[in-house]
Amino acid sequence: MASARTDARGSATLYLREPDALYVRVSGAGVRTIVSAADLADGKPLALAIEHGATLLGSIGPLAALRALDPDRAADAGPSIYAYHSWSAPTLTVAYSGGRETREGVRIDPQGRFRIDGLPPGPVELQLRLWQKDKQSRRRVEPPTVLGTWTLRLDAPQSVELQLPAGAGSGR
Repeated sequence: MASARTDARGSATLYLREPDALYVRVSGAGVRTIVSAADLADGKPLALAIEHGATLLGSIGPLAALRALDPDRAADAGPSIYAYHSWSAPTLTVAYSGGRETREGVRIDPQGRFRIDGLPPGPVELQLRLWQKDKQSRRRVEPPTVLGTWTLRLDAPQSVELQLPAGAGSGR
């Protein structure tokens, strides 16, 4: 496995010991993640067409309710539960492509904000995921809390403000 960042023109150079057939994954802010098969055995450069994706920007509040989802996290032990030292910190999951695809583990910053780049245009569903604080089984609290559904467009980031539903995480 190797990785490289693109330059301002979108070009990247990877040095491989033995060029051969492989898979190339392209991801980043504002682009849809793609995985493409490539045969580099002939030594020619590979050109991939990258699709721009839609961006969902948002915030969740009230912050006190969001932080209460992980009540055992001591504020003085780290900046917040959103610093991600805590395996039980709440995260977001976005479901798209008619629910056939999901992106899990979207992080929430200390102000309750999140950004999800590179989504395909069309309907998306945003879900709040929690991990149960059970010492013997680290399982998810199911079902996830659905925060909302939107239709995304490519022209501009869509911004949402969400209120945490009363009782979110009450199954803990």
